[in-house]
Amino acid sequence: MSQPDTTLQSPSRRTLLKVGSLALGGLVIGFTLPFAGRSFAEQVLNEGPEDQPMSNATALDAFISIDRDGQVTFTVPKIEMGQGAQSGLAVMVAEELEIGLEQITLKEAPPNEQIYNDKLLNFQATGGSTSIRSNWEPLRQAGAAARLLLIQAAAQRWQLGADQLRAENGRVLGPDGQSLGYGELVEDAAKLPVPEDIPLKPADQYRLIGKPTRRLDTPAKVDGTARFTIDLAVPGMKYASIRACPVLGGTLREVDERAARQIPGVIEVVRLDNAVAVIGEHTWAAFAGVRALEIDWALGDNAGIDSAQMEREIRAALDKPGAIANEQGDIDAALKDAARTFEAEYEMPFLAHAALEPMTCVAEVRADAVELWVGTQVPVRAQTAAA
Repeated sequence: MSQPDTTLQSPSRRTLLKVGSLALGGLVIGFTLPFAGRSFAEQVLNEGPEDQPMSNATALDAFISIDRDGQVTFTVPKIEMGQGAQSGLAVMVAEELEIGLEQITLKEAPPNEQIYNDKLLNFQATGGSTSIRSNWEPLRQAGAAARLLLIQAAAQRWQLGADQLRAENGRVLGPDGQSLGYGELVEDAAKLPVPEDIPLKPADQYRLIGKPTRRLDTPAKVDGTARFTIDLAVPGMKYASIRACPVLGGTLREVDERAARQIPGVIEVVRLDNAVAVIGEHTWAAFAGVRALEIDWALGDNAGIDSAQMEREIRAALDKPGAIANEQGDIDAALKDAARTFEAEYEMPFLAHAALEPMTCVAEVRADAVELWVGTQVPVRAQTAAA
């Protein structure tokens, strides 16, 4: 598989932002990141002639859209795993768009590595604490662009200069008490070109960024309306439970599946390179079948690794040359000449990156496609694995 070009680019904001109109009326701000791997996104955004509204905004995957009712929908490029990433990204959009968080609806971004590559990770993923860093400027620019277009649309309607108007709480306000909601302006705004210069708000004017806000995902998790893969029921669905090799790199040597097959409801036992799955009519059969398996694992070279060995290797690595991120001054001389020195050691145990949610996946295999429902940090890789 060829690797995408990771060369950072410095395109104009016109390259980053495009405006379009929804098929049913509305404003769409499409945005791409300043990254060479986004060439496909740029092609999608450039459907029509320069500065002309796109004929069909449904071709866009990455956008902020505002409909005729003024509802803002933000297609979020990151997965919410309880870390607050989606709320944090929504704050950035709402800040520049001059709306409240209650006025924004979140929509999960689809798997699309050509558009949603994280410019720091170089693939579509949520991880490495990059959600805010990688989207900090482009998302704010997208929100600011939408606000400027809406203000310009109101200025044209009222025959006033745009510098006489301001946006607040999803409305454009004029000097003499004029007021129009975003929904009333979106069709006119969609016909305007994206401004060449998109100034962002200075930090001392932030209403939301850096301020205490409520998480957008909390209410649904508290009242039980949040849906997880484990809640899903597809007609005719079967269930599988898996026992994987307990050692990374280990493989399946042999399995005695006779007892598992005697359990009522067990349909099949599937052997994989490093795991065994039991398929059942219901969860009880799948769980009971897996427990009944007698498995002989070939644990491989990693069988003897334990925490003590890992600590020894990490400490030994401290005596070896390391990668230098930044070099300034002379640390050895400073330590030698210091009147006092202080030394401390900080250790963190090797912890499992485990979710509270039971990790499940539902796959519906049809004649023309496979549809997946899965909690994953890497949607394209899950898609690729299924394919």
